[in-house]
Amino acid sequence: MLRTLVFAAAAIALAVRPAAAAPADDLRAQVAQLEAERARYARDKAQREAELARAVAQVDALKRKRSSWRRDRSLRRALADARAIAQRLSAIDAAVRAVDRRLREVRRALVRAIDAELAAAPPEPRRRALAAWRADALAKLAPPARRIVMPSERIDPLADEAELRAQAKLLEDTARRLEREERLLTRRELRYAKMARLRKQRARADEADLFDDNRPRRTTSRQAGADTAAGGNADVGAGAPEADPDDAAGAVGEPGSSADPAIVLVEVVDADTLAALRRAEAADDPAAKADAARRARDQVRARRERLERQRRAIEARLRALRAR
Repeated sequence: MLRTLVFAAAAIALAVRPAAAAPADDLRAQVAQLEAERARYARDKAQREAELARAVAQVDALKRKRSSWRRDRSLRRALADARAIAQRLSAIDAAVRAVDRRLREVRRALVRAIDAELAAAPPEPRRRALAAWRADALAKLAPPARRIVMPSERIDPLADEAELRAQAKLLEDTARRLEREERLLTRRELRYAKMARLRKQRARADEADLFDDNRPRRTTSRQAGADTAAGGNADVGAGAPEADPDDAAGAVGEPGSSADPAIVLVEVVDADTLAALRRAEAADDPAAKADAARRARDQVRARRERLERQRRAIEARLRALRAR
């Protein structure tokens, strides 16, 4: 009898024990903990930098005084204090770098865990929370925006072979970067065009349901879950912003654009296209995003082709110089 009661109590304890947290929740908690740790290091660093500035000012003031035994002793002490503070700052910088590396690893793991959970079509509130976590992780994994600097296309008639080779190499490197952005803009256009098409199909289906009383009307949460299971496009109809995988280069091993095209292409496309890109990013209209990406891609392609023609002209001039 006692054994039966023990087994029953154990079974009840197992039954009432809270369910284990999902991997995404655990990783999200790790991210929050690491971010808090990094914030503490940042506060400590700011405090140490202020101390170092005061120590350096004290050293400068002592150096301006007339040399004496007391002044030299105070100067040695002030220099030692400044060196100690600088060493603590170096240790803080090393700790921050270690935390940043760990944060990148955990955020990549978080994105993978979220993708796995989204593939199982979770309930709508959970799906929205996961989408927000994913967007935040991808945004913080993305490297800072670096615009493409367009080189000079003018051929100097007095340039020697070394200068022409350097210019041709610069044009080639820039054309390669433009080609990469062209591919990414094509991907972006196709992705948002598909989202716009799915949104239009859903709107038509909902309109048809309004006039058909014999068919149950779709609900947003059920349709969103089906879209998530089908291919991760649940945000098309639900209206929640979905993180674009093109916005996190190398974040989770997938190729993509490193930053906002309106920043990267500021010297490549015209002002109207830049304005269209910025408006599209701020709007919840996938058709506008696709159209802006198409316009930018066409201009990037034109600039790339012009650079390649100029590079070929420089190479022809190099061959002419060698033939002399």
